[in-house]
Amino acid sequence: SGVSKILCNALEDCDVIVRSNNHFLVLLPETTSDNVPKLIERLRRKIQMDVGVDINVGTATLPEDGLTYEGLIDKANLEMIADKDKYPAVELSPVPSEKLKG
Repeated sequence: SGVSKILCNALEDCDVIVRSNNHFLVLLPETTSDNVPKLIERLRRKIQMDVGVDINVGTATLPEDGLTYEGLIDKANLEMIADKDKYPAVELSPVPSEKLKG
């Protein structure tokens, strides 16, 4: 998908991207929590501009937000739900097909 391509191109080689249906899990082992908000906004703008969709994001940091995979996922899911309230879905105009090719 276009989102997958953007994530692969925008993130570092050490980062891990996992996709399940329309959800992505991204592990950023070398990114500090201070840099995450800037990265999210950069990805949000790029995906909106190139693919024409809005993304909702939840984050969790080890060890501050949890010590287990399940705990981190739960925290990120709660943040993603809150993000939906902050960035509600909007009606989007179609993206020209030439923007989707690449």
